[in-house]
Amino acid sequence: MTLIEAIIFGLVQGVTEFIPISSSGHLSLLGRIFNTDPDAMFTLSAWVHMGSLMSVFIVMRREIMEILRDILGPRTWKIMIATIPTVIVAFLIHSRLSDIFGGHFLGYSFLITGVFLMMIVLFGRGDDKKMAARTNSEAEQAKTADTAQTAIKSETKVGQDKQHKPGADERNMPDDKNAAEKEKNTSIGIDGKEVGYLEAILAGIGQAIAILPGVSRSGSTLTALLIAKVDRKKAIRFSFLMSIPAILGGFVFDLRDLIAGEGAALETLGLGKLLVGVLASFIAGWLAMEWMLRKLKGKAFMICAVYVLVLGILVLIDQTFTQLVFN
Repeated sequence: MTLIEAIIFGLVQGVTEFIPISSSGHLSLLGRIFNTDPDAMFTLSAWVHMGSLMSVFIVMRREIMEILRDILGPRTWKIMIATIPTVIVAFLIHSRLSDIFGGHFLGYSFLITGVFLMMIVLFGRGDDKKMAARTNSEAEQAKTADTAQTAIKSETKVGQDKQHKPGADERNMPDDKNAAEKEKNTSIGIDGKEVGYLEAILAGIGQAIAILPGVSRSGSTLTALLIAKVDRKKAIRFSFLMSIPAILGGFVFDLRDLIAGEGAALETLGLGKLLVGVLASFIAGWLAMEWMLRKLKGKAFMICAVYVLVLGILVLIDQTFTQLVFN
């Protein structure tokens, strides 16, 4: 593997770990394109995931500090509960992970991710309707207040305009408009509830399914949380927190192999290139997380869904007919 390839692996991992299009699936696909050894591919994936984990510590530093201050608090237990299904599945299929990362199931896994994201969009339509009704109502209220304010101003002397101090209604109007605009930009997951223990279990099951390369971890966890009517930003942040034990667990598995002398990536790829890939993953993951919190709404989910569905179809076509990558 060249230095450029290591950077590409890191950048792709960082972006796709948090944007719901499957990091493991894209790494597996890149491994096929670059003809990377499947055993080394598994180790490489664990290393560049550590770069993504570093970005989680930066973006989620406040939440992490709150958890550390109340280490036995409810949030800690929810994350632990959400991690249990992943641990069980990882132990059951660990001996076959190298075969799984070979990409044989990749096309179907991308299609599963696409279905998950489409479910988010479909279940979010109710929120869109609710939001549209609220926006129209607030627009009518703002229009009424504006009309009343205009009438007041028309009765005020021109000489007093410069000294006019806005009344309470007038001062509140910009805030109402800003609030309406903020909600307009939220769409899916507005006015959702907190993450409870049941929602944590559902998210954990989604994360366990995402062990299969091509199934997005963030996509499957967000699907479970948003369908359960959890607030969008709270769901995204909980998904970020869930990634900490999941990524650490994967790295511990690989670290055990490294100590036993079975770390294929360290010998095949070189420590320097791995560290460059980790750095690229950290930077890309940081940017992707910030984008997720600000921009991931209904339209973005739809774009991601279409992308992975098309990618899944192309992978299946190549595996079945053309065999340009999967030969």
